[in-house]
Amino acid sequence: MANSIVPLGTASSITPRVMTALARLRELPASAPIVHRALVLLENPDFVIAELKKTLLSDPAIAARVLRLANSAYFGFRSEVQTVSQAIILLGQHRIRTVLQRILVDKLLSDLAHGRSAASPLRKLALATATASCTLSQLLLREDAEEMMLAGLLHNIGDLFFLSQFPAEYAHASQMAEQLGRQDAMMTIFGLAAGHAGKLLLENWHFPPLYTAVVEHVEEPFAPACPPEFATPIALVYAGVRLARPFVTCAAVSEAIQRVPADVCEFLGLDAELLAEVYQTMPQRMSMEQLQAAR
Repeated sequence: MANSIVPLGTASSITPRVMTALARLRELPASAPIVHRALVLLENPDFVIAELKKTLLSDPAIAARVLRLANSAYFGFRSEVQTVSQAIILLGQHRIRTVLQRILVDKLLSDLAHGRSAASPLRKLALATATASCTLSQLLLREDAEEMMLAGLLHNIGDLFFLSQFPAEYAHASQMAEQLGRQDAMMTIFGLAAGHAGKLLLENWHFPPLYTAVVEHVEEPFAPACPPEFATPIALVYAGVRLARPFVTCAAVSEAIQRVPADVCEFLGLDAELLAEVYQTMPQRMSMEQLQAAR
């Protein structure tokens, strides 16, 4: 069957379509103007809490999401955060920015998915990867759990982009991947890999370099092109992906642990016991994440 596959187009003919689609999506984040306004305020190190509060409260749905995310398990406050002002003070400038970026990411991913049933596996993999990456960060006593959650959610946004804009071609590329490998199949059909497409999207939307680096390099964390300043986050999300894939197929914990390569474990300081803990707590953590950060 694989030998019957014929590419739908060459890189030279597909790439202009892809670039047109990327350009068309350049203004997608404008669907959340309140979030953008708040993020602009946070660019000032001397931002005024009252002004940020007023901006967030101008959209009750955004304010409610800020409170839900502030009360999620990933921040671990001992008592409930009840007001936006309290959330801003307790989270601080860096974390409230991450919360707002999370709201923006959820909107972007939802818009790209377009309610397509074919997008559900990609969204489930993204949430599983985000959960595993965040949990790994916490168990390693790192201070970037929220960023790893966000990076995990974004890691396959390039695939979601291809699926949303070119569903037939994406299905064809997935079929070709069995013969050529995923990256070569994407290059053949679209003229660029999914990670590169995701990077271009995030750059269009002015996401910080951490996220563009993870999205672009998560498939090959030790490639020479990986920026050294983001080597650990890239490897961490890669480990999250390697745990998430067996999770979505309900594989046994012993099989999942073996999916994380030894060189990645050595680089991050992971062992079988820690990986097993991450994998076994994923169902509860994913359910909690979906409940507490519900749209």
